[in-house]
Amino acid sequence: MIFVWANYATLEEVTRTVGRVVASSKIQVIQNLEGGIIKEILIKTGATVSSGDPLIVFESTKFKSELSALKKEKQAAEKNLKLLGEELEILEPLVNQGVESRMELIRLQQRIADAEAGLMKSEETLPVLEDRLLRSTVIAPVDGIVNRLLVNTTGGVVQPGEPLLEIVPIDDELIIEVEINPKDIAYVLPGQEAIIKLTAFDFSKFGSLKGKVINVGVDTIQKEDGSIWYICQIAVDGNGFTSIGKTIKILPGMVAEADIVSGEKTVLKYLLQPVTKIANEAFRER
Repeated sequence: MIFVWANYATLEEVTRTVGRVVASSKIQVIQNLEGGIIKEILIKTGATVSSGDPLIVFESTKFKSELSALKKEKQAAEKNLKLLGEELEILEPLVNQGVESRMELIRLQQRIADAEAGLMKSEETLPVLEDRLLRSTVIAPVDGIVNRLLVNTTGGVVQPGEPLLEIVPIDDELIIEVEINPKDIAYVLPGQEAIIKLTAFDFSKFGSLKGKVINVGVDTIQKEDGSIWYICQIAVDGNGFTSIGKTIKILPGMVAEADIVSGEKTVLKYLLQPVTKIANEAFRER
């Protein structure tokens, strides 16, 4: 009776893997085009930030001073242009009447043209300085987690375009990136179901997540310790646990264990597998 049951009862064949949660989009590297002196660092590695949150403040005294001077210069240019316009209204009739020379009119018109050019230059420069002042405070472009803070010294000098920090988006679709042993790669295919457990959450309390293999690497990678692996990506059904009555989000960087379901076999075949393996190897010996 037990033999009959073992011959028909089936077990899932799984490929056990370990990896981590990653965002489907790339990590955001935050830079500052102007560079400058760091005045204040408002976040730490691991901090959760929302889009628009201030992250790092640069010294902006120079920009504020330049902006203030330019605004005064613009106001003076506008006032001067108005006075020149009034002077022109008075001079033109006098020139037409022959009371004033035409050369005087030409000189006044040139002064007006120069004043208009200066005012136009101020109007073009003003938004540039306002933008520089605005960018002296670096803000988060997306909701995410600070993965690495690349500057950490208040008063430190940052070069233009130098990376400041990395943010991992958290509202993106999350995937599990796992390592597949080369001996198991033939059994792992896109579309296969996966059972995912996160080491940060007690499996007995939170349960597991479901996923599906979406990509299997076509070539191996070699790690620093010399070991060789294939990289496999698993899409997660949902972004959190709901088994305890409320949603608990999973976050990029969490360590995951994924069992990829690669087939099934009978209980009998499972029990006889060690014997079959020994027999096959024994019959090949000389």
